[in-house]
Amino acid sequence: MGFDFGYHIKSIAVGTLIYATIFGLTMLGLRACNAEANTGSINHPGHQTISYPINTTGHVDYTRFSDGSQEIYIHPNKGILGYAFKLIQDTNGDCLADRIRKQNPLWKLDSLQEILIRDQDLGLHQEDFDEADELLQELGQEYFGVCY
Repeated sequence: MGFDFGYHIKSIAVGTLIYATIFGLTMLGLRACNAEANTGSINHPGHQTISYPINTTGHVDYTRFSDGSQEIYIHPNKGILGYAFKLIQDTNGDCLADRIRKQNPLWKLDSLQEILIRDQDLGLHQEDFDEADELLQELGQEYFGVCY
């Protein structure tokens, strides 16, 4: 009896299908757990916070304070110990990012990546501020009807 090439191809295909199914179900389960854990809001006299999931394990917290200022805290949570984050602050309620803090993953000894301040850093980091402004305006309009 010789080598049955067709049998081995079928075995590989079945094994790949089983692996892909288990992997897919695991990812769906992680996303469902993330959605359950990170979807919600906090209503307080001084602020309102909306939290929603992003990617498989990350989330965004959007807070609007009673004085009109706002902040967005982005937790991408990519990979093991990949707890990097970005904090966008609009300190005066004009729907423009005044400060952007970027933090590297905690496993790095010097985890602070940079703090950008609009008045000093806008010229060199225009793209960062444009993205932050767009997100502030999008979330402000969606959740609170501000930032037109």
